[in-house]
Order: sequence, then C-alpha cells, then structure tokens
Amino acid sequence: MDRNPDDVWGGDVYAWSSFLRPLNYGSRGGTTSKEVDYGGGGGGKIMVVVNGTVETNGRLLAVGGDGSPRGGGGSGGSIYINAYKMTGSGIISACGGNGFGGGGGGRIATDVFSRHEDPKIFVHGGNSLGCPSNAGAAGTFYDAVPRSLIVDNLNMSTDTDTLFMEFPYQPLLTSIFIRNSAKAAVPLLWSRVQVQGQISLLDGAILSFGLAHYSLSEFEVLAEELLMSNSIIKVYGALRMSVKMFLMWNS
Repeated sequence: MDRNPDDVWGGDVYAWSSFLRPLNYGSRGGTTSKEVDYGGGGGGKIMVVVNGTVETNGRLLAVGGDGSPRGGGGSGGSIYINAYKMTGSGIISACGGNGFGGGGGGRIATDVFSRHEDPKIFVHGGNSLGCPSNAGAAGTFYDAVPRSLIVDNLNMSTDTDTLFMEFPYQPLLTSIFIRNSAKAAVPLLWSRVQVQGQISLLDGAILSFGLAHYSLSEFEVLAEELLMSNSIIKVYGALRMSVKMFLMWNS
C-alpha cells in the first residue's frame, strides 16, 4: 500500500462493531518515508477459550508497536477470553503504541462466569510525541457477565473519538462507563443508546452525538441512571433522553 510521505498518524481504533467478541488485528502506524517504514506494527489478536480456569498472573498482550519520531504508533489488537473462572492479578493489555502520533487502543472482551481477582486491563491510546496533548483514542473493554462496556484512556488527553456505530440490543448492555479523558462519538443520523442500568461519564469524558458539520441527527438515550462528573455531552442535532435519575457535577 502506498503511504503518504507526510503520514505520521497512529493506527486507528479498528472494527467499531466488534467489541462484544473482538477478533481483529490492529492497524499499522503511518510513516514519513516511502522507502523506510517508521510506523509501529498493529497489535495481534488473542483468543483464549477454556472449559475451566484461566490463571492470569503474567502478561497477555496485544499492544500496538511503537513508531519512531518519524512514524505513528500501531493501534492495539484484540483479546477475547471465554472461561468458567479467572484468577490472578496480572496484566491484560491491548494499548496503542507510542509514536509521533499515538496509536488507538484495541478491544478486550471477557466472558467469564466467576472472576475472583481482578487483573489490570488496559486499552488506552499511545503517547503522541508530536503533540503530547493528543494521544491515541481509547479502545474498549467489554465484560460479558455484567454486560458492561468501559472506554478508559488512563487520563491521557486526546482529540480523537472512539466511534460507536451501533449498540447491541440483544442482550442490552447493563452499563456504559466512559472515563479518564476518553472521548466517544455516535456519528450517525439516528441511533438509540439504550442500557438497562447506568451510563457514567467521568473525569474528563466526552460523549458526542452526530456530526459537527451535519447537525441534523436525532438520538435517543434510555437508561436508569445518567451520571456526569467533570464531563461533557455534545449534541449535533436533537437528543431525546429518558432516564430515572440524572446527576451532574461540574459538567
């Protein structure tokens, strides 16, 4: 594939529709040279399916590769774990790689009936050397048993959105957490965001509906609770919201 010689961006957060069962590689970072590839490689994909117990005391990594100062970091890949029980307190990561432009985070999903310990799970974007305030976008972590979706950028500020092109309705998500400087966007003409429990926007989170240059979209948000703390909701168009409890603080 021919590359733009001015392309130093990181790899994108991939496959927006696959966060329930992600099985994709990350994308490669850009490069400033057609002769030398300075971009970091995309993260790999890992699937672990067992009938019994998974012990995670080590590291399970599908991270994007680091680019040089003349290339972007690769985006994170995917990790899917299906087991009856998970133990251990290791690290599970599908983070984006560092580079002139940081790569986006990947996708992690777990479908584990019993989890006695909590491994550290990371899907944040990579650092951007060319613009430290604009790291790669956050990836997603989906936990199938409580049916929760987490978008967490580990307090790394970014101008890049994690795109949600659809939300699952069978089964409904129980909760959505967007936090720690993550930005999520629903760039559609119409969409319903429906969860059985709580939508939480925390610690610098931004959730955008519609497109800034085409503000004719219509959206519905249905949830038991909408909690906002140090966060922002942007609407380019119209938003209909039905929640039983709405709490805002510094938002």
